[in-house]
Amino acid sequence: MLTVAIFLAVIVVPMEKGRPGASINSIFDGMWWATTTITTVGYGDKVPVTVPGRVIGMLLQVVGGLLFGSVVGTFTVYLNRARDEYYWQRLFERIDRQSSDIEELRKQINYMVADHEDKSTDSKLKSDNSKPKSEPEAKHKV
Repeated sequence: MLTVAIFLAVIVVPMEKGRPGASINSIFDGMWWATTTITTVGYGDKVPVTVPGRVIGMLLQVVGGLLFGSVVGTFTVYLNRARDEYYWQRLFERIDRQSSDIEELRKQINYMVADHEDKSTDSKLKSDNSKPKSEPEAKHKV
């Protein structure tokens, strides 16, 4: 951007210097005018009076607007990506915590089911032993 401003400042000075009503008469005046124009500040203290000088001024305004828009757009994209990365990281951390919680609950359920099955088996065995054996079973055991 600075290179464009310097280049166009050097070009505009010979076009404006010595013209009636010209306020850009030196390289410094040209640099001041180009800098305020490309940054879209445009104080109005230095202005071109010739048609080619004004065309260069219009070009500087458009280039300045595009360059600053690009800088702001790039910065905005960077901030959005950083924010999205932060939110994705938090989301993955929550998913990891929930996965750990689910795994822990599965272990507890498996333990409870196994414990219940053991108790069922034990009570079934006790009830089988306490039942009186029927006649045919008793004959075979003798």
